[in-house]
Amino acid sequence: MHRFLALLVIGSLLLTGCGTTPTDAESTREVVLQYVGTDVGTAGPFGKGGKKELTVLTQADRQKADALIDGGASAFTVYGTDPNSPDQTSHVTRVVLVQHNKIVGDFKAPPPPPAAPAPAQPASTSTDSSGL
Repeated sequence: MHRFLALLVIGSLLLTGCGTTPTDAESTREVVLQYVGTDVGTAGPFGKGGKKELTVLTQADRQKADALIDGGASAFTVYGTDPNSPDQTSHVTRVVLVQHNKIVGDFKAPPPPPAAPAPAQPASTSTDSSGL
């Protein structure tokens, strides 16, 4: 009987533990979406292992975001398009940090460098050698 109860308790703990992680991540994402709007894309959450996602920030902002992550905050990258960009490609526009379901950091990413212009086409020359 004791073995059955022990298995029941362990099983319920395993099921509860597995079920809370995705729910926590999604509830944290909801905090971000309520803050920035639902018409953007997000990636995350990122913790201490995802600090490479902060490379889009300036050095000063990266240090501040690193400190918040080290203190337990979760980071989300927010994607958007630049309305002034001719190609309308999506890029990281900001990094938002959440802790205890509150926004604790919002860092704007500098715009990506402009795309290199297409090389100029040489003027066409006539290959007619008739001299006319």
